Amino acid sequence: MIFVVVCAVLAATVIGMGQGYAQSSLPKEPDFYLRFPIGGLTKITAKDFKEGKSIPTYITSIYQWMVGIVAILAVVALMVGGVMWMLAGGSKGRIDSAKKTISNAIIGFLLALGSYLFLWTISPQLVQFRPIILPMVKEITLAIVGRNVTPGQEGKVKEFNSMACPAASETEFDAYFTAYYTPPYGSKGNYEDFWCNIAMQCYCPNNNKRDKSRICQTASGYQWHPCVEFPQGTPYCTSTSSGRPPQANYSLAADQTCFKKGCKLEVDGKTYEVQDKGDLIKGRHFDLYAGDSLQNADFSGVKRVKILNPNECLR
Repeated sequence: MIFVVVCAVLAATVIGMGQGYAQSSLPKEPDFYLRFPIGGLTKITAKDFKEGKSIPTYITSIYQWMVGIVAILAVVALMVGGVMWMLAGGSKGRIDSAKKTISNAIIGFLLALGSYLFLWTISPQLVQFRPIILPMVKEITLAIVGRNVTPGQEGKVKEFNSMACPAASETEFDAYFTAYYTPPYGSKGNYEDFWCNIAMQCYCPNNNKRDKSRICQTASGYQWHPCVEFPQGTPYCTSTSSGRPPQANYSLAADQTCFKKGCKLEVDGKTYEVQDKGDLIKGRHFDLYAGDSLQNADFSGVKRVKILNPNECLR
């Protein structure tokens, strides 16, 4: 009996919280079929959410159903208590036990019916039907960034691209760094489809074989040919212009009219090596290879560079 009463009280609590749920602005949802139909509800549709016939209605039906069960049990308990009293044979102990059974049945029934008032007495917050605002989650498309910079930094790239190569005596200088990477097979990026994106990021398979019948183009008008399509499983981005495989967070692409292959630079205490080149990399602008994800490289921006091997580095 106590278990049923507690369940009824908890159900009343959930009603108080749930009646505001249907007032929220909800997106279109699929139909939900109920495993235990109660109160005439067999499923909940998107329309039901808008009309307030969804979860709160179902919980209300459960509460009413449980109160009905409590009422039946209370009547049964009263009858049992009455029979116990009739068969007590004048025994004070048996009569007291029968009275206790009857009083418990009445108290349990009153608690079930008065659960709302009971909860309000404990705290009005338990029965205040305030709407639960559930804002829609908007899809955010994250563009794949490669060999480009964050918005507003295009001017910095042009500035450092236009700078002259360092003089032989200039072993420390400021340079601008961006990052490039190996795009996942078939993914789309800032450079149109995968075949354009991979051709911009690194070398294509089969000795950098390009599809001459197609042209890729950036918003600024730069054009290039995409990779010839190749099946999944074909190795790609496995070589730099030096012929060596790129190393994540170590290999640099640079203007090789300024910096020789094998030029080693120190930035923030770490060593990097020029192994690659790119048509869009000029002057004091470097690209850092970030492996298979740009999330591995938080490197864009102006950095102080120290040349470690000037005699083998500068032209």
